[in-house]
Amino acid sequence: MSRVLQGLIEKPVETAFIELEPPGVTEALVSLAESGRKRVVLLPLLLTAAKHVLEDIPEFVSAATRRYPDLEVTITPHIGVRKFFFDLLEQRVREAEEKSKNKKTRRSSRKNTVLVFLGAGSRHKKANAQVRRVAKEFSERAGFVRVEVGFIDVAFPRTREALRTAASFSPQRVIAVPFLLFPGALAGKVRAEVEEMRKEEPEIEFLCAEPFGRPSFLAETLARYL
Repeated sequence: MSRVLQGLIEKPVETAFIELEPPGVTEALVSLAESGRKRVVLLPLLLTAAKHVLEDIPEFVSAATRRYPDLEVTITPHIGVRKFFFDLLEQRVREAEEKSKNKKTRRSSRKNTVLVFLGAGSRHKKANAQVRRVAKEFSERAGFVRVEVGFIDVAFPRTREALRTAASFSPQRVIAVPFLLFPGALAGKVRAEVEEMRKEEPEIEFLCAEPFGRPSFLAETLARYL
């Protein structure tokens, strides 16, 4: 996505990762300072204002600027939840519905489907509350009668519990929707839990939507944002 964004804004774009993958944020900032850069705009590609936004990123920036005091780093607001995400959510859910192998449920009304909306999970209550608000608004827009909210990590209820709650209503179909920008370890956890529920509740069809993805689409939006 960084290559697409760089072409759109005609400015150098570098990628850094908060965890799991190199380079880390501090490492990337130090590298830019050592290459002669004086000003950096840091855009957190995060949906909610949780620990990464409130604590980790400011600490990473401080670590870099302590080493290079002349480096000016501007942290923009995190990307957050934007109106276009609801259209993209609808697209991802429709793609999941179209993958149904059951002719009966493929034609099923969303009134016979329970949506399970899954956030990453945070110790910050406001971030989890935002996931619940988005889930409620999306389910109302998309015509789902019932939505259950769960979290992949840290917060509760966890993914399996939310899926079991959805199954307890005896719907024809359950669709798990990971509220994530990109595929990765968390999305993999959701797929694994859905697969286990297929074994546990064979009479119910369990489908799993993909994360937002679409790097080019996100890059075009970010270019307008910047």
